[in-house]
Amino acid sequence: MRGLFSYVTALAIAVLFPAQALAAEAHELPGAAMSLWWALPFAGLLLSIATGPLLFHHVWEHHYGKIAAAWAALVVVPLAVAFGVPMAGEAVLHTLLTEYMSFI
Repeated sequence: MRGLFSYVTALAIAVLFPAQALAAEAHELPGAAMSLWWALPFAGLLLSIATGPLLFHHVWEHHYGKIAAAWAALVVVPLAVAFGVPMAGEAVLHTLLTEYMSFI
């Protein structure tokens, strides 16, 4: 029941406040113009999370934070180069505060 309430609440916020649903556009990141290559580090992170504990258990156990940080750097550094450090910092901060913190 709690999951359903969260889903309905998120849907209501997206409908009532479409600017929040299109957060990347609000930060002037041209999401529609960005290629699918920007999603490759995310896919790599998901693949690492899925296979890391199975294929290289001891390495994953001791270094999973570093591996995740490396995947994140593969997005943040090119983002800073392509769109500027202030815009990349704003996008990262927005993601941390609104996406990651609500996920936790």
